[in-house]
Amino acid sequence: MSLRLEMIEQEIEEEERLVEAVKETPEKIHKLAKKFARKYLPKLLVTTDPEYLKWAIENDYTVLKKLAEYKRKAERGELTTRQKGVYKLTKRVLKLLRKFSSFIKPFAEDFLTPEFITESIEETKPELAPILKTPEGRKWLESNIRDIRALLGW
Repeated sequence: MSLRLEMIEQEIEEEERLVEAVKETPEKIHKLAKKFARKYLPKLLVTTDPEYLKWAIENDYTVLKKLAEYKRKAERGELTTRQKGVYKLTKRVLKLLRKFSSFIKPFAEDFLTPEFITESIEETKPELAPILKTPEGRKWLESNIRDIRALLGW
């Protein structure tokens, strides 16, 4: 696993510990959930450069399709080292999203929206935001959000 993926995994572990520590305080958990959502939802959905994002939009390659592909490859032992790391981290992010949603009922309404995700991407990867603001980009983003909600049982 690359150093970058290892660092992200350590960050997620820290987020998991924080969730457990503050779950009794709704205001703190909401603040932590927003911070987590702003940081990891864009990474979950748009972890790439502009050319790859355009390709994903044109080919309707969503998070759900990527997870299904990686799962099949993992079962056959065909994942590259990087893909293994991405697959593992994606599953951990989804697990933590599920945990947040059990503490915060409006999590999906507050953070799993095209507006919130686009705003977050504008802060972290501004070169990708204009692509997501196109009609095709927005449609692709909405499709990804529906997939994530379905994966999380919302």
